Amino acid sequence: FDGMERENNNNYIVTRHDAYTEIEKEVEAEGFLYKFIFNRSLKSIGFEAVLLEVMPNSKRDKITTDAYEFKYILNGEISYIIADEEIKLAEGDSLFFDGRIPHVPINKGSKTAKMLVLYFFNETP
Repeated sequence: FDGMERENNNNYIVTRHDAYTEIEKEVEAEGFLYKFIFNRSLKSIGFEAVLLEVMPNSKRDKITTDAYEFKYILNGEISYIIADEEIKLAEGDSLFFDGRIPHVPINKGSKTAKMLVLYFFNETP
């Protein structure tokens, strides 16, 4: 996160769904609505996209990954624990953080939560 603009000097960036802005990608396209969510410049060589479903009352210890992680909540609600901080996320919210910090998603609700997860793996020295 060195050199990245971030709020409150946190080790993550949350984008709430009501903060997305409409952008125009193709001038002559009809019926297409693009909403800008997030961008950052990263030196990365690996990329992985997964769909993650977190069931109510699921359990797992905090883990680390050697990647920056971007999460987009498709439906449901998730409490994301990063280090000792809890970030509550709802449908349409997104979260970006350094996966080398211990983290775990927790579903405290009664319905399965679904999120799109993008991993940006770090270059090896």
